[in-house]
Amino acid sequence: MWPELRIDGVIAGLVIIAIIPWVAPLFKSLELPGGLKFEFQELEKVSKEAREVGLISDDTQPQKEQDYSFLSVASFDPNLALAGLRIEIEKRLRKLASENDIETSRKGIGVIMTDLSKNQLLTSKERSTLDDMVATLNAASHGENFDPRVADWVILEGPRILASLDGKIRKWVEARSSSFAHNMDAWGHEKSENVLRNLAALVDVLNKDYTEHPVMRDKILDDLYPSIWDASKLYAFFNDTDWQTEDRDLIIREGIAGFEKLKHRYNRA
Repeated sequence: MWPELRIDGVIAGLVIIAIIPWVAPLFKSLELPGGLKFEFQELEKVSKEAREVGLISDDTQPQKEQDYSFLSVASFDPNLALAGLRIEIEKRLRKLASENDIETSRKGIGVIMTDLSKNQLLTSKERSTLDDMVATLNAASHGENFDPRVADWVILEGPRILASLDGKIRKWVEARSSSFAHNMDAWGHEKSENVLRNLAALVDVLNKDYTEHPVMRDKILDDLYPSIWDASKLYAFFNDTDWQTEDRDLIIREGIAGFEKLKHRYNRA
């Protein structure tokens, strides 16, 4: 239409300014070559989503001894701090997957989050929020310009996000005795799981083979009741998980199927 029109830096800048009203809902600030600045608000959006799904809580406090490297650079290089936070999030998601026997090698973080969601280790809302969070943080590693005030966001919200993810990763209790100086938590977990699995298998046998002898079956189940109660409590203890009456009832009602559901609740499936 205008063959003689040449697009130079000035015209390009005017075009960008002209479209700013259309993209205003997405930005508070944007740094242009000429120094014009509009604040970027995606991090605030991510924070809101994370609070709504429980990934950020004002009551969640990281361990005091945690010293995240990204915090040390937040005040003078917030972009680098955002990239560091993104790496810490990925490390925890990979660890959560690995500790639940989900293959992580040669998989991107998006695929891992999908696998975690499929295995119900992340809710669909948590998965969607983390996906948005990782995408936003990824921008930092590609040289996007962020408002320097993101340093405050990183320092405040970063440790809370990581503490929330740490809470999903299996934790161990300390189990020692005068005979065993080292921590026997893994041994206790293995034995309590085996005992509970065997009791659940016995429930299945009773429900399958004693259908013609309901009185005898119910009598044996009544005798097993205290053992299943205690075994489920031990299993909860060695998984560092709060025990619920439903844990015991799952085994009584459903046998091995209930045991598998219990493992899933304890992030052991």
